[in-house]
Amino acid sequence: MSKPSSCINNILPPEILQKIFLLSAESLHDALHISTTCQLWRKMIFNPFFIEHYWIFDDKHRKKGLIQWWNFNENIPDQNNPFHNYSITNCFLGKCANFKDDSEISEDEEAKNTIDRGSDYTIAFWLLIPETGDEPRCIFMVRDDDWDYTRSAGVAIDETNFLSIVFASTISERIIQSNVQMKPDQWYHIVLVQECIPGDEKPQQHLWINGKLELTEEVPIAAFSSTAEVCFFFSILWNHSIADVSYWSRRLLPLEIRAIYEQKTSIDKVNMAKYIFEHLNS
Repeated sequence: MSKPSSCINNILPPEILQKIFLLSAESLHDALHISTTCQLWRKMIFNPFFIEHYWIFDDKHRKKGLIQWWNFNENIPDQNNPFHNYSITNCFLGKCANFKDDSEISEDEEAKNTIDRGSDYTIAFWLLIPETGDEPRCIFMVRDDDWDYTRSAGVAIDETNFLSIVFASTISERIIQSNVQMKPDQWYHIVLVQECIPGDEKPQQHLWINGKLELTEEVPIAAFSSTAEVCFFFSILWNHSIADVSYWSRRLLPLEIRAIYEQKTSIDKVNMAKYIFEHLNS
């Protein structure tokens, strides 16, 4: 057993130890595991100040894995911006993009947003529809990076306005309906998470709606490929609004998804410490 004088707690001040823990913990689970080592470390780690800094929205922490993000609070002339002919309007998040009947999605070969369909990924956004319809409408698809619909997977609104996962190929189409029926003039937080399980060539897709896991489906092998493109289809969704669109090369954690919806906020403003400590006993 080390003598008290040689203990790291006596050598490094708490401020330095906290910075070490912030840099060394690869996940919240790791940080909480470190906190069980001694009472001082638990006091330094398991508190709102540390958790808030651990979940700070930067490249080393919660922003890690963010591929693209559009919050529409500023002009977005980014060459990979897939949204065109929309108007900016106010919403509960600040700003959102409103699409009319003549809105369109660019099919410019230079404006692509690709993800690795053979790895974990997340697509998240807020969506509002001012009116319901009586025919299926695709929201977005993750499809082969060749402008071909031969292998696609995505999220759609079916003919009865239920949100659904869609898998499509040249020979078949499979629609898996959730229990969530969209209502007019209500914002919905929609998150599609792909989880690649080691040893299983067929990943799973999880559809989260308003902070709840509504569907988990295995991706058919026919819909699986390495590089794929994310395509939104608001030209056929009629009048819709979208906000805080993000693509990730990682899985957003369930607590991240729940916190964003519960706090009705954007990915950069969610207070993870507040959410975690409010739900300690739930």
